[in-house]
Amino acid sequence: MITPDLELTKLVEKKLIELKQIVDTKWGKFSAPTVFVNYDLNSSRSLGMCQTNKNFEEDSYTIRLNPELLNEYREEYINEVFVHEYAHAITSHFFHPSKANRWKKIMPHGKEFKSVCSLFGIIGKSTSNLTKGKGIPGKQKNRQKRWSYSCDCGHNHQVSTTIHNKMSKGQKRICALCRSQLFKV
Repeated sequence: MITPDLELTKLVEKKLIELKQIVDTKWGKFSAPTVFVNYDLNSSRSLGMCQTNKNFEEDSYTIRLNPELLNEYREEYINEVFVHEYAHAITSHFFHPSKANRWKKIMPHGKEFKSVCSLFGIIGKSTSNLTKGKGIPGKQKNRQKRWSYSCDCGHNHQVSTTIHNKMSKGQKRICALCRSQLFKV
């Protein structure tokens, strides 16, 4: 398992203290929840993750970071991904529906989350430009195979595996140009 170097973990701790001070200034001293940081995320689906700890009496959260991405992108990863995940913890802590207001729905990247993100100086969006062009390590695009079909006018139609499977089971598709039924080439 890859682990981040000591310098990077200290930078994460420094950023955590900085963010906690922002929260304390906004909502009052000692109002920020307890946040633990783990460097164990080996996901091909997410850059970081924030989880609520259910087994503690007080509100606490664990932020899981990808050590491979942390080592590669360093401060950029901390300033974008770590701060984003910390914003999830703060949003959950301050805006989570209570018993008094149990009908209020908090969206993961909704207005409450975006307001917390703006407090931290980041844009509250669900995607990141951090690995643009490279992708998340281990993540592969799931692209369906395309199947060639034709019609009476000779137009070549490329259909997805999903549509191909439906057509194989008897579902009919017609050409938008000549209105004839598609057939497998």
